[in-house]
Amino acid sequence: MGDGVTAALTAHAGVGIVTAVLAGGTHTNAVVATLTEWRALANGVGGHAMVEWAPLAVKERVAVWDAAGPALRLMKGIKERLDPRGILNPGRFVGGL
Repeated sequence: MGDGVTAALTAHAGVGIVTAVLAGGTHTNAVVATLTEWRALANGVGGHAMVEWAPLAVKERVAVWDAAGPALRLMKGIKERLDPRGILNPGRFVGGL
């Protein structure tokens, strides 16, 4: 990591979840590059990545969710049943749900 970006990570091996926090990133490019690299590493071993919180300048350049894949069809069906008018947080979940 460059440009003053530091990270703190916690891992839960039993469930395979790693939580990471980036700090000190004053350069959006450095934060975007780090998140992009981490997502590639997670995806490369069959994992998924989600950005829980980031400044708008970062979220405009890095996807918050990974692609849902075939599960998107199921998620759309559930969303349509629970929110038939599409008024609950439209576009904020995986695949633009």
